[in-house]
Order: sequence, then structure tokens, then C-alpha cells
Amino acid sequence: WFKEDSKLGKHAQTRFIEIYQDHKYILGLAFPKTGRQHQIRCHAAAHGFPLIGDKLYNGDPGVFMRFKDLVATPEDHKKMQLPRHALHALALKIAYPTKNNPSLFRAPLPSDFRSWIQEKLPHIELDELDTKINTEISKVFL
Repeated sequence: WFKEDSKLGKHAQTRFIEIYQDHKYILGLAFPKTGRQHQIRCHAAAHGFPLIGDKLYNGDPGVFMRFKDLVATPEDHKKMQLPRHALHALALKIAYPTKNNPSLFRAPLPSDFRSWIQEKLPHIELDELDTKINTEISKVFL
């Protein structure tokens, strides 16, 4: 668990589980315990692991400003690697007041993430990755 106490912000907790790591990238799951704005992105960046495609928390404030001002350079786009944050809700558990057992909803890994993984980490088998993700999600949610 990552717990950040700050007099400048609100209390927040995120649990991270590493799925894969090499010399350049980490694939992981984030389980926010609290629900603060930008929480996952902020916590990941605070540990030195900014998300692919994150213009705000990538460590270079100039990148965000150039994208905001619509003057991003080809280098800025290349640095982002994806046109959006590499962040996607894969599972959600909802406890209904009228049901005894909460329902777990599971989404597939988005196609743009799958394409990025195939390009940048071609040795990873996507079916094995899906299995590992499902296993970790089950451990946390079930």
C-alpha cells in the first residue's frame, strides 16, 4: 500500500501490484482505496513511475503546457507513446443493497493497450497476461 500524508493535499491510498517489469517498463494493477482525483497517476509518478501518455505527471511540466496550448511537438507525442493515459478500469466490484453477494464486472484490456504491449513488449503473450491480470483481480476482489 502507498500512503501519502501531506498538509497540502487530502489523504489517499493506492495498492499497486506488479504484473511485469523489465529495464524500461512496468505493467501493473492499481487498486485505489480512496477516490481522490488523479490519485493513481499521482501515486505512480511519486514513486518514479509516471504512466505512459500522462501529460501532467510525466515529470516535465512543459509537455503539459504545450499539449494544453495545442503546440505539442513531434517529440512530445513520441514521449507520450499513447495519445491518452495508459490507465483503464479493468474491474469494478459493486455491492448492491438488495443482494447478499457483490457483483464483479470485468472489462477486457483495451485494444490500444494490447497494440502498445505487442509493439514495445513483443515477448509477452497476451493470453498469459490476461490470465495473470484475472488472477490478481480475483485475489483482491473475491
